[in-house]
Amino acid sequence: MTSYLTEDCIYYILKYLQNYHTTLFNCILVDRFWCRAAIPLLYTDPFVKTNKNDFSIILTLISCFNKEEIMQLKNQIKFNINNEYKPLFEYPKYLKSYDCESVNPTIINWINHLPNPKDEPENICSSFHQLILNHCVNIERINININLLIKSNPKFNIPTSNLTKLNSLTLNNLKYLNQGNGKEFLSNIAVHCLNLKELSISSGSRFRIIAPATMEKLCTIIQKQNNLEEFKVSLSTLNNDNILFLSLENQKHSLVSIEFSFINFSNTSFKDFINLCNLNYLKFYRCFDSTDQLDRYEILKFASFKLKRLELRSNIWNKNFEPTIIKTLGSSLQRLTLGRKILIPTIENISIYCLKLIELEVITGFYSNLLICPNFKNLKFSKLNIYDAGSCDNSKIFRSLANNLSVNVKRIAFRCKCQQNFRSFLENCHNYLEKITLYHYFEGLEFLKTILNYIEKSNNGLRKLNIVGAGSVLNDEELKLLDEIHMKGVKIITKL
Repeated sequence: MTSYLTEDCIYYILKYLQNYHTTLFNCILVDRFWCRAAIPLLYTDPFVKTNKNDFSIILTLISCFNKEEIMQLKNQIKFNINNEYKPLFEYPKYLKSYDCESVNPTIINWINHLPNPKDEPENICSSFHQLILNHCVNIERINININLLIKSNPKFNIPTSNLTKLNSLTLNNLKYLNQGNGKEFLSNIAVHCLNLKELSISSGSRFRIIAPATMEKLCTIIQKQNNLEEFKVSLSTLNNDNILFLSLENQKHSLVSIEFSFINFSNTSFKDFINLCNLNYLKFYRCFDSTDQLDRYEILKFASFKLKRLELRSNIWNKNFEPTIIKTLGSSLQRLTLGRKILIPTIENISIYCLKLIELEVITGFYSNLLICPNFKNLKFSKLNIYDAGSCDNSKIFRSLANNLSVNVKRIAFRCKCQQNFRSFLENCHNYLEKITLYHYFEGLEFLKTILNYIEKSNNGLRKLNIVGAGSVLNDEELKLLDEIHMKGVKIITKL
């Protein structure tokens, strides 16, 4: 008996394959219905996994331009395209995600393969971005490098009607927003993009100051959003008048995630920050504070939010600031990330104030302190993530960390380049680990031998092994070791 899938079933199957571009491309060859269903999914973000030497997507999108737009490009660069050809689909209208920085290498490589361009590559790239965005009527996510676009094309602007569905906006390298057209671009965003869920702004340089007028425009964008949920900011300094924190207070009922990077907090007060009642994720990365004013951070104890996740990484400030942040915000924390310079007072405050902690991530490297390891005995979390940022032998630190690890820790995740560090940890760890995850730097044979030895030492207590980002197909010897591990009752999951 023959059975047929309904069109709805086929559509949901194809939607499930949206991140598998090769498979999705093969689906358009099945029949007309499959083609009509697969093309919009394939062109949602067509550059996401594109080989920079594959110019077919560029030519396909250009074929959707009108004659005037094609002629504009031809005035900048020589290329062949059939002006009479009518594409089967209006491909640009399917674009929902557009990252100018990731598209640029493909465009530049295409330009370099063409004879005698009449214009500078950055000007041609800016023109291409402008023409594409003119047609993107359903765009939802945009990553824009202002330096790439407005500097090279003073007339750059996105049609306001194409901004209404935008829910994620990233603005990098903000210097050229000070120009007249940059100000108009920001004004259009403030008027027409009212439903952003994610907003990210970056000055493009740690030492670049954002003009007050530009900062006011950015704050207006923040204030006008209906329900902004995630905010990322990377600026050299915040204004003394706390204008950014005041604008965030307009989103106090919706904001759940904030990431601060490369920010100088020396002249900043957190009094307007503590009212963000639904915040559950906060990150400080390479931030700076030249003062010793501990009271500015102690005010966080009056915060109306209950953080679930906190990251403190590579910040340059008074040694008492991070223990204070842990003390004031630690009671609700479930996940915590600490950078390389971990101090004993920080670990002590975790043991006292972070009683709900489930997951701790530590970043090791050249600045790791062997003296902090004994303090891990008092920590009661159940999952430890270790990111070994260096490639040298730090086996003493890993051995000490393992020796002082509580038996409450049942799950370990490693991002580790040095096999010696990994072996030192597992050889000295307690016998109660139930799950091991290896990320990215997995080097195969020696890592698997170390895990097999641990299983035999721990009397087969391990239940699951995840290998994420192995990067290559395992060889016969590695597969044989995986079989041995599996025969010990370990479930193995591998993701390349």
